[in-house]
Amino acid sequence: MRFRKIFRLPARDAKAVDADFEQELAFHLEMRVRELVRQGLPPDAARAEALRRYGDVDDARRYCSVVDRKHERSRALREWLADWVYDLRFAGRQVRQRPGFAIVAVATLALGIGANTAIFSVVNHLLIAPLPYPDGDRIVMLWRGKQKTDLLITPDRAMVDGWRAARTLEPIELYDPQPFVLAGAAEPEEIAGALVTTGLTGFVGARPVIGRPFTALDGVRGAPHVALISYGLWQRRFGGDEHIVGRVAQLNDAPYTIIGVLPRDFRVPSFLNGPPIQIVAPLIAGVDTIGGFPLARLRRGVTAEAAQAELTSISDRTPKDGLSALGMTARVLRPMESLTKSVRPALLVMLGAVGLVLLIACANVANLLLARAALREREFAIRTALGAGRGRLVRQLLTESAMLAAAGGAAGLIVAWQGLRAIIAFRPESLQELEAVRLQPTVLLWTLGVTIVTGLIFGLAPALHSTAAGIGDALRAGSRAAGTTGSRRFRASLVVAEVALSVVLLVSAGLLVRSVARLASADVGFDSSNLITMRLSQPHGRRGVPDKDAAPVRAHYAQLNDDLAERVRHLPGVAGVTLASGVPPRVGIMFGQFEIDGKTIDPATAPRILSFNSVQPSYFTLLKIPMIAGRKFEPGDEARNSMIISRAMARKYWKGGSAVGARFRFSPTADWNTVVGVAGDVSSLGRNTPEGELQAYAAADTMRPDRVLIVRAIGGAASSEALVPAIRRELAALDKTVALREVQTVEKMMDAGIARPRFNMALLTVFAVMALVLAAVGLYGVISFTVSQRTREIGVRMALGAEARAVLRLVVGQGLRLTVAGVVAGLVISAAVTRVLKTMLYQIDPLDPGTFAAVALLLAAVALAASYVPARRATKVDPVAALRAD
Repeated sequence: MRFRKIFRLPARDAKAVDADFEQELAFHLEMRVRELVRQGLPPDAARAEALRRYGDVDDARRYCSVVDRKHERSRALREWLADWVYDLRFAGRQVRQRPGFAIVAVATLALGIGANTAIFSVVNHLLIAPLPYPDGDRIVMLWRGKQKTDLLITPDRAMVDGWRAARTLEPIELYDPQPFVLAGAAEPEEIAGALVTTGLTGFVGARPVIGRPFTALDGVRGAPHVALISYGLWQRRFGGDEHIVGRVAQLNDAPYTIIGVLPRDFRVPSFLNGPPIQIVAPLIAGVDTIGGFPLARLRRGVTAEAAQAELTSISDRTPKDGLSALGMTARVLRPMESLTKSVRPALLVMLGAVGLVLLIACANVANLLLARAALREREFAIRTALGAGRGRLVRQLLTESAMLAAAGGAAGLIVAWQGLRAIIAFRPESLQELEAVRLQPTVLLWTLGVTIVTGLIFGLAPALHSTAAGIGDALRAGSRAAGTTGSRRFRASLVVAEVALSVVLLVSAGLLVRSVARLASADVGFDSSNLITMRLSQPHGRRGVPDKDAAPVRAHYAQLNDDLAERVRHLPGVAGVTLASGVPPRVGIMFGQFEIDGKTIDPATAPRILSFNSVQPSYFTLLKIPMIAGRKFEPGDEARNSMIISRAMARKYWKGGSAVGARFRFSPTADWNTVVGVAGDVSSLGRNTPEGELQAYAAADTMRPDRVLIVRAIGGAASSEALVPAIRRELAALDKTVALREVQTVEKMMDAGIARPRFNMALLTVFAVMALVLAAVGLYGVISFTVSQRTREIGVRMALGAEARAVLRLVVGQGLRLTVAGVVAGLVISAAVTRVLKTMLYQIDPLDPGTFAAVALLLAAVALAASYVPARRATKVDPVAALRAD
């Protein structure tokens, strides 16, 4: 093909094609006119007859033009494909000649593209892609909350029933996560479950693989107890029994008939934390009247804002409650929005971080290509002298870049796959939704786009620089020429850019590391060591139990709590036991309008939310919370509405006086609470709680069954865990139908509060280390290449008497100059960029000077190490060999 192209006439353009046709047409017409004249016709009549016999000349002209142009396009396409195949073959030979270069370039690109693909998979799943349910883009969750805040609470059932009249929504379904105690084994097992309205399985498009779904009759009062179980529970607990339908299971001390098995991928679009749901039972109208997360679909063409306005209007027409006074209105959110308000900043930061890693990788590969192209300048000059244009050379180099990018993209998919597995494996429990992240087709298209853009980014600039040298200069230069001055400066600027971007990532990671360290060492206000907590797995009400029997049921479980606490108190290895409604960081909150008896409070400073806990008198002693003033609780305090408040609350509202004896309340219709004591401040919501949190403690109600048993063990964490089997035995001796749930050490619970910041820190640190390594490799490559190109110069210097120390200083100085320029630029950029991390930091200034200084020193040390190796090699140059090299 290429041999034939040498002897082919030049291609014709459209004008030439038209001119050829006109000449051909004129020739045939003239021949026909002459023939008719010979037959006896006059010349004018002969021409008219020739035109009539020839037909529509314009149509023939158009037909021939179209055929000829199609032929030209087909020929051009064949030649372009042939040239492309030739370029690919040539690029392949170039890669095979230097496999080490190809391996380094592909590995560098794989890291950058793979990291981008993995993080984009998470971003796509949580922020972009619609939910994987029928009409998932219209599914919303209904909440109550204040506008422009992250505080969301579930509406009560009366409000949900009022919202059912909304014309902007399709029917509302309820989902209420509740644990079930499954009996029948050696020991009762707590199973994650949910009570749902009967239409919820159809709402999410979950058709049982065996059995039937719920019907409306399953949700009426007095209906038989039925349940659907998950595919995993069916396999694990029931051995995949094909006759499972109709089998009776003992759930929450009541018989439930299993009517079906849910599909493997059954999930509820609530984006709530917690284990996967394994048992689903119907909500019973008139019995299960509390709790539940409302789910709905927007009607087609309706926006979430329009639905929210209608629900707010409906709420305004219903009786007001304490939450309405707090400005709590209807909130209509996509399910992931309740999650992503807290994780969105971190996701965007991670996406920006991997973008910087990819830019560094591109700069690194571009540097490699520039260095390699500098050695091929004579080749390019010879090809140019033989007739190759600059565009032809650029196309050849871009083909080589595209080949490397394609290989890097393919390897990047493997890196992304393994990276996603690592992210899912090490994710915090609060990000359970990450388990569903996969490499979706959308993500693969993203990877393809990133690969194409990457190939252009790192390939175009080297290609243009490498083909800019003049033919004469390149042919006269020695074989060890180091390229043009412009290309050398461009390589240096790429190294500076790599260092600057690395500084940005290292500073960001350093700020998160220091922030997490502050969180981990923060004073939480109580002694969390050797504390273990648990709660009795009590049913959510009693299915089918008349309301008049609710009090005896509550009394039974309250007595069970007290009896268990007494038994545990006498176990070996137990230092103390107490009961409370919660333990930091899992405590309750109070809403309302704060009032102090006899004092006027500025509404702007009055608290609307208060951390709240119901505790026994031994709570403060067991958790080692100091009493600052007043006394601890005494018997009968629960009937007298006695309260203990935190020191921060006392200081804020009783400045210069004593809070003991004062009265306050959280509702104009509520009874007054009397302050009997002031306790030390506690981070009741975790380590990242702001200091000075307002807290109140009430005396524990002995009739409340849903209390937490808190046990302090004698010894370390191992002894705390060892107490659990003994406590289970004591519970079995009291009631074999009840299981323990939420068994966990308080230290683990506190650590869970910083699990997400620690996870963010770990990810960003990994990306920062990748950037640092790539920048070090890039700096090493530039210095090493420069040394190889300046071997003759170094030989001359040493022949003229230069010492090894001077040569070492010369080479290392070049690397340090590039590093200093990059560090200065990076610190300036970091000062502007790290402000976006403010919401992710704890007691650390985004412009923390210690972090900035530490990163600068780290980069200087890395640069020194990266420059020292080629500099050391330069000092070993033999002057005689160097002078003979060219």
